[in-house]
Amino acid sequence: MAYTSGLTEQRDIVTLQAVAEETIGTYRIVTGGVASDGVVAAVDESDYPLGITGDAGENGKTSYASGDPVIVRYGGIAYLTMSGSGSKFDLITASSGGKGAKFGARTGQTSGWCIGVATKDWVNNEVIPVLIDRIYK
Repeated sequence: MAYTSGLTEQRDIVTLQAVAEETIGTYRIVTGGVASDGVVAAVDESDYPLGITGDAGENGKTSYASGDPVIVRYGGIAYLTMSGSGSKFDLITASSGGKGAKFGARTGQTSGWCIGVATKDWVNNEVIPVLIDRIYK
């Protein structure tokens, strides 16, 4: 992806190296696993959003298998696969399988962790850039 001056591309990314403890899709929110460097897909707002996976290109694959190295993006603007629909500047939290979702979209969701802020409107399964800025709301 090329660098642009808009909020439409990944940029200023800060990463850490981790290991998948389960199958994890691309562009998903992850949280800490059991191992000291392990990660698993976050499933809801109660999971601390450690960061966002990439495209699995570091493994030459299209997703992460258990035991694969994972480069976790934990700062900057990173791509995220979204669930449901939402709008630019919505707060984003984890949903099933590590996908991002609009905070408050789930019934009864009144507090929890957010990974950041959407930079554009989205529809279900769209991959969008998200400004990583963890917030507990």
